[in-house]
Amino acid sequence: MKRRLIKNNLLKTDQLKSTLIKKMALKIKNRGVLTPIFSYCFVLGWILFLGQMVGCGAKKKDPAAYSNQLITLMNQNEAEIAAMNTAMGATDYAKAETVRINWQQQLEAAIKSAHATGDYNGDNALQLAVISSLTAYQTIITGPYKSLIALRSKADTGTTTKQQALLLGINQGFTAAGNAVNLAIEAFQKRYAP
Repeated sequence: MKRRLIKNNLLKTDQLKSTLIKKMALKIKNRGVLTPIFSYCFVLGWILFLGQMVGCGAKKKDPAAYSNQLITLMNQNEAEIAAMNTAMGATDYAKAETVRINWQQQLEAAIKSAHATGDYNGDNALQLAVISSLTAYQTIITGPYKSLIALRSKADTGTTTKQQALLLGINQGFTAAGNAVNLAIEAFQKRYAP
């Protein structure tokens, strides 16, 4: 029975579009030489507008599913962090560089996915926080982490202070990015918790 209701609503929507198109075409008829081009664009615009209006009402996002989708993009970094720590702890800097490159590619894909996720019914605060944090991770991976791996692979004891400064910056950057997302999640939950 539910299928019939949906089918009938779709038919009514199509009939509504068809009726509106006919009414607009009659009103626009015989207004001059440019009228056919204008009417076509005008009618096409209304068709697209009505299609979006019908589509918007039919698909509303679930706040939990939306936030989980974005948070999953952030949590994917945990595996990369663990792999990087393992490689660096074992002083396998060739492996660390491989992990870094793979991580960089994963971050590029995650940023694209976060952009594609879109906003939550007009609210893009959580999306922007995740994109910003993923971009911060990417900056760390392409800059300080790359430098740290290069310094450690040279086994130069004279660079210990520089290595420590890089590590401190990396850790502070990861912490700041994580905190920004945590604050955005808390605010999102406060706004949309049932």
